[in-house]
Amino acid sequence: MKHPRMVLVPALVVAVGLLTSVSLPLTSPVRARTADGVGGKAISPEPRKPEKAKAMKGTKPKKFVIAAAGNIACDPKHPGFNAGKGTKTACRMKRVSGLLLNRNGRPRYKTVLALGDNQYVCGGLRAYQRSYGKSWGRVYKVTKPIVGDKDYRTTLNAPHGTDCTDKPGRAAGFFQYFDGIKKVKPRPADGPGAGAYYSFNVPAGCRSNDAVCWHVIALNGNCRKAKGCEPGTPQYDWLETDLTAHDSADYACTLAFWHWPRFSSGKHGNDEAYDSIWRLLYQHHVDVVLNAHEHLYERFAPQDPEGVRDDAHGIRQFTVGTGGASHVRFPSAARLPTSQASNDKTFGILRLKIRAVSYTWRFIPEPGKSFSDTSPSPTACH
Repeated sequence: MKHPRMVLVPALVVAVGLLTSVSLPLTSPVRARTADGVGGKAISPEPRKPEKAKAMKGTKPKKFVIAAAGNIACDPKHPGFNAGKGTKTACRMKRVSGLLLNRNGRPRYKTVLALGDNQYVCGGLRAYQRSYGKSWGRVYKVTKPIVGDKDYRTTLNAPHGTDCTDKPGRAAGFFQYFDGIKKVKPRPADGPGAGAYYSFNVPAGCRSNDAVCWHVIALNGNCRKAKGCEPGTPQYDWLETDLTAHDSADYACTLAFWHWPRFSSGKHGNDEAYDSIWRLLYQHHVDVVLNAHEHLYERFAPQDPEGVRDDAHGIRQFTVGTGGASHVRFPSAARLPTSQASNDKTFGILRLKIRAVSYTWRFIPEPGKSFSDTSPSPTACH
């Protein structure tokens, strides 16, 4: 006797039936953005530029990181050099530079800004090779440097420095050491070492219509060596041309860096020498300025050229003179009205995580230290 044929129902049909009986959301929930936690100004959920919004629609914004610090390496003749290992309070460049490396000893970041006074005490070439080179030099290929005042020192005002030049105004060690970084093209205004200002984009090679593209400007804060920082001088005119060519209407975010801070609660205080430059940057809607010189860390609220808080159009300045050389304490407990975070006891680096139309920051201390300064949420660019 034949058995009746058994009909098998495919598992796929059952699965489809189960799916049709369950109501699924067509879109995932959108997390609301919060206030920036600094100025109380809410960050718009929509990018400022329509073309950016179109390029990023339906995708997660990409992020890139810039790391920075200045006042970095001790002279090999410094009593605290200790074969490059430093002491508890000075010459910590080797430990700080470790923050820039991954576990394999390779650069953790693709862009590192050296904010001047990279090598003490006169920036001689041999000192660069023996001190800076064996610490921060490990990220040489990704470094974008600017020149500090120590680089222009000579045997006349730095008699105990290693390989100091006897030719004033040249910063020979700086230019010789960083000559191998082909993308850094110092622009002399008059003679060797007179210029040292340039610009580039982050990430490297990006264009204004890319999803993420910041314009970054390196300036020579040694105004006398650069033949001035005022309107009509070579560097100022170059800066104005560069800002016009990279207009904020095309680049959502712009960053500038040089050695001396325009505003400071530290030993040297505010510096009027950069008033014209700050006004020009403000006029062109620059978002962030990075400085060093003061041997400490200080973060400011966005401010206008008068040093008045301006959340809508102001420039946020970070002073990051914590690269490892030494510390100089704040002269008093008082801070400028726009100063929002400060520390004069911790070496470390500033990490800027940049996005298409915003950024976050974090001060990362050397191992064993606890001070940090972290943005609660992204800050929108102008």
